[in-house]
Amino acid sequence: MTIGNQCVSWFIEFAFSVEGGLNMGLGIIFNGLMWATCLYCSYAMLEYRHKASEQKLAMQKAKLQTLRYQLNPHFMFNSLNTISSYIHSDPHLADEILHKLADILRYSLDTGELEKTTIKEEIELINKYLEIEKTRFGDHLTVDIVADPRACDISIPPLLLQPIFENCFKHCRKIENLHIQCRIYLENDKVIIEVVDNGHGFQESVLSLSHSQGTGIHNLRQRIELQPNGKLTLSNQCGAHVKVEMSV
Repeated sequence: MTIGNQCVSWFIEFAFSVEGGLNMGLGIIFNGLMWATCLYCSYAMLEYRHKASEQKLAMQKAKLQTLRYQLNPHFMFNSLNTISSYIHSDPHLADEILHKLADILRYSLDTGELEKTTIKEEIELINKYLEIEKTRFGDHLTVDIVADPRACDISIPPLLLQPIFENCFKHCRKIENLHIQCRIYLENDKVIIEVVDNGHGFQESVLSLSHSQGTGIHNLRQRIELQPNGKLTLSNQCGAHVKVEMSV
């Protein structure tokens, strides 16, 4: 501060041709105004940056919530159609499916305010989802889920796996026996989720990102890219191949 005061004195002497600078009283007042102005501007800038950061975070959370809720209607529509198809022919089975659907919706509500859940909980949820789908496909559906035990406690956004598996069923028309493989493992401080099916795969327009990917995959990509080092890769390997990468 002493150096700053001396610099101000030299500046006044140079700018206003006042030999020896201002007298002590005016010098103190001038320096006080200068330092007060600098401190106020610094505080205002820090406050602005803090509010901008908070606003950006709030907008990001709102976007994540919006994207998540956009995934649910398609799943609800398919599940209710399945229940409707059995409600007269097999009421007991329709009741079981309805209870599983209720468990999934309860999970969605319970995690509504949460940014993260564990992979273990997501796998438990996806197993209930697959039980609903197996009522439609029966023995024509086989699913293998292999998860590294070390990855089970890793945190990921809620309802992340469901749209990936839903995509498998979306592209399985005229497939007599649908087989889905899911691998979850750790690699270089990242959690990797890979899901491959034996369906028709993605269209080239989807792989080149030149075509709308549909609500599920499009929103999934946006959600993943909002995560640290989040990346979604789509390709065809005997069928549709979805690969998700996120920092642990």
